[in-house]
Amino acid sequence: MRVQSVETAVRRDGSLLEETRRDSKGGVRAMVLFLLVVLAAVVLGIIGVAADGLGYLLVIGIMLLATDVIIAAVVWSRRARRRPVR
Repeated sequence: MRVQSVETAVRRDGSLLEETRRDSKGGVRAMVLFLLVVLAAVVLGIIGVAADGLGYLLVIGIMLLATDVIIAAVVWSRRARRRPVR
C-alpha cells in the first residue's frame, strides 16, 4: 500500500489553486539511485587508475560523477523553490 501526501494551495478568496500528489517514497528512491550512480562512478575510477590501459574508465567515471551531481543539484533546487501560498 502506497502512502501519498496531498498538498493543496488555497487562494485568499478560498478557491483551490492547485493540488499535487507526491509519493512518499519518491525521495528515498531518488537518493538510492543517486548513491548507486556515485558508487558506480567511484568503482569505474578505481578500475581506470589501477588497470593498465583502462584510463578511459577513469574518464567515464569522472564524467558520470559530474553528471550525477549536476542533475541532483538541479532536482533538489527545484524542490526548494516550492513554497506554500499564504
